[in-house]
Amino acid sequence: MGDRPTQNDATDIVQAEVAYLTGSVVSDNGMAGFGGSIRAGSVPNGWFGNGFNNPRGAHIHLILMDHGPAIPGLVSNQINTLRGGCTFESLPPAFPDVAKADGIPGPNTCRLVQFAVLEP
Repeated sequence: MGDRPTQNDATDIVQAEVAYLTGSVVSDNGMAGFGGSIRAGSVPNGWFGNGFNNPRGAHIHLILMDHGPAIPGLVSNQINTLRGGCTFESLPPAFPDVAKADGIPGPNTCRLVQFAVLEP
């Protein structure tokens, strides 16, 4: 049996990149709108530094995360970072350390509520 690749080796092999695109506060009627775009090339604040270099062949993974109730003074961080307002324990264990450090922690139990893979 060969050595299993590390997470960094695997992200380099597939040229994986993760980037935050948008956030929103859900309205009183339970609705929220999202929109965003990303250009080919380097990705500002990308987690792995691989960029977005093959848009026509990329598999896009869309993740929607609930950050819990709005926290006064922290709302902008909640909707603009992965961790904003979340306890460390409520972050998905599979997320890399760089993701778990993205944002100001808080008292909310956060959870992934939607995951979709979009293929070319």
